[in-house]
Order: sequence, then C-alpha cells, then structure tokens
Amino acid sequence: MVGGRARRRGEAEAAPSPSPLTYVGRAAKPDPVSGALASARLLVLDDHAEILRSMDRYFGLFVAEVHTASTPEEAERILIAREPGLLLCDYWLGEEVPPGTQLVSDWRQRFDFIRAAAMMTGTKATGLLDAYGVDAVFQKPLRLPEVKNWFAERLEAHAL
Repeated sequence: MVGGRARRRGEAEAAPSPSPLTYVGRAAKPDPVSGALASARLLVLDDHAEILRSMDRYFGLFVAEVHTASTPEEAERILIAREPGLLLCDYWLGEEVPPGTQLVSDWRQRFDFIRAAAMMTGTKATGLLDAYGVDAVFQKPLRLPEVKNWFAERLEAHAL
C-alpha cells in the first residue's frame, strides 16, 4: 500500500521518485512462489517512506496484498480492516513510539489471524524472539529474497 491504498500483485504503480533503497533488480523474472504467498496479505510497518516503497515494490511481485504503514495507528487500522496474516515490523519507529516488539506482542494477543511476525532491526537482537511473539529477526540491510522465502515457509508450515 502506497499513499493510502493497497496495490494488488500485477497492478501498475504510479512512478515514485527514485530512492537509493528502492529494489531495482527487475531484469530477471522473479522465481515462482507457492500458492501460499500468492494469496497472502502482508503488512509492513516502518517509519521511513523509502523503505516502505521498496518493500511494496518487491513484495508486490509475490504477495496478493501488500499494505504499508508508517505509524502504529495506521498499522492497527490496516490490521482491523484487512486482517493481514503476515507482519514485518521495524524495531525502532522513532522517539516516543513503542518499540516494534511491544507492538507485535500486543497485536499477536489481539489479532489471532497473524500467522507470522518478523522484526527488522539494525542490531544483533536475536533476544527479541519468543518473549515478544516475534517469529524471526532480520538484520538491516534486509536481504529481501530471504525474508520472502521465510514468509513462504511459515505459510506452508501453517497449511500442513
């Protein structure tokens, strides 16, 4: 979701201004993804617009609905309205904002449709697992294919 609306896989996107973090590796066709991701909804929460654009572009190639939010309030509105089963949240969302671990913990307790929750962080914080309902921690800079494959594996495990 960019600019307040979700973009479905395959739908054209308005041309945003170039960003140094934008995924540009579109020369080769993406690897086919299992049906689990192709029908999934993903919510990405980060306070940096260029990261949200990058995530929307990349995951939009594989996931049915990609929703992005820059604030916890916006993310919660999306959780209520769209029920995304996948959650990718930044740990640090700015001053006076609860850490991503606290948000994930709260949302996992309140929204039982969240099947997989991953945290993005700039530090080695594997201690964020378990205690907060976080299933995986990915260090920045993210390797997006690794994150995509992890989400696909989680969904496939849930399907069994």
